Amino acid sequence: MVKYLKSALIGIVIFFGSGFSIMAFHNDIGIVDLFAQIYTQVIGYAPEQMGGLEVGYSIGLALGILIFFNHISLKKRENDPTPLQVEVSKYEQDVEDTIERIRQKEEKIQGRNAQQKGQKVQGQNARQKGQQQSVQWNGQAKEEQMKQGKQPEISVSEESEREKSQKTNTPEKKS
Repeated sequence: MVKYLKSALIGIVIFFGSGFSIMAFHNDIGIVDLFAQIYTQVIGYAPEQMGGLEVGYSIGLALGILIFFNHISLKKRENDPTPLQVEVSKYEQDVEDTIERIRQKEEKIQGRNAQQKGQKVQGQNARQKGQQQSVQWNGQAKEEQMKQGKQPEISVSEESEREKSQKTNTPEKKS
């Protein structure tokens, strides 16, 4: 029962809303003046009351809407979709396309983040391996220099390490 009341209420609102829209359109274009001008040209004067032109126009407008939207009978004449069905279909397709674009964008971002993490890990591993090889090479070079009786050379990184350790080991002077 409630469903029928809701349907009836919606039907009434749509009926009067569309009627008001048509009347507002007619007011904008000056339909009363237009009909008066047509009457004057055809019969020579404009009638005081509603004439056949207005009645024919009203019936034609209603039939035109019903035929255009293909709602004139329960059985459709053609299998063509109505304009409303076309618009709903376009809307549904736009929603699906938007969802797909958002999904692809999120996958692209996730893939880029995973790739960046992998590059960071690879870069860190490469730096660690390079540092280990540098330490091994420096150690071997120092041993060779000591065997030959030479003073071993100190690399720049060792100097900076020594400076750091000296700074931390020396007590700060208070002024």
